[in-house]
Amino acid sequence: MSDDIRLKIRQLKGLDEGPLNNFRLEITKPNGELMGWFSPLTIHSITDESLIQNLTDWRSLHKQCFFTQFDPTTPRTKEWLRTMVIPDDSKILFIICDANGIPIGNYGLRNIYKASAELDNILLGDSKSRGPFVLLAMKIFIEWVFFKFGFMHLNGSVFKNNQPSVLVHKRLGFRIINELPMKRIENYEMIQYVPIGAGDKPDAYILEMRIEPCQK
Repeated sequence: MSDDIRLKIRQLKGLDEGPLNNFRLEITKPNGELMGWFSPLTIHSITDESLIQNLTDWRSLHKQCFFTQFDPTTPRTKEWLRTMVIPDDSKILFIICDANGIPIGNYGLRNIYKASAELDNILLGDSKSRGPFVLLAMKIFIEWVFFKFGFMHLNGSVFKNNQPSVLVHKRLGFRIINELPMKRIENYEMIQYVPIGAGDKPDAYILEMRIEPCQK
């Protein structure tokens, strides 16, 4: 990761002072109508109990979309933010608000390097009625990420049978670069999907997808 990218990430999180403090990325229709915005989760967000509860609820609602699945709790969410998200310059989380400023979901980046990053799952509390909004929000976010960080490409990974997510990514210009057979492992109260070993029968498939700036 370059020093420039690291500084931008730290400013967005409120860890360093700079022009990206208190940043907001607006989600607008082509006609200019404001639909909502992205706000980065900052060091101050850790004390926002309402936000912590929202993040926990969204993760619980969509836990079947993750390759590691468990029943989230607010203490676990808070500890995850404090120890694994905020201090880690290779990942950042954004809160999605609607046009009234109400938090409705989250999106973000992880595995941020000099030339690439990986998109996290986009989670919305009420995703059934937000199909067009999801597409618009993801498009604006991806365009901004390419512009702001200068990445050569962005990656994303989804379950092959999660067809709504696969179709949204394809509409945005993502292409499939790999299909990985995975094995389901249950361990106490956690389910994990891991690469299969020799002779194992796959329980699921993960699609690795990629988009370049010219495809957005």
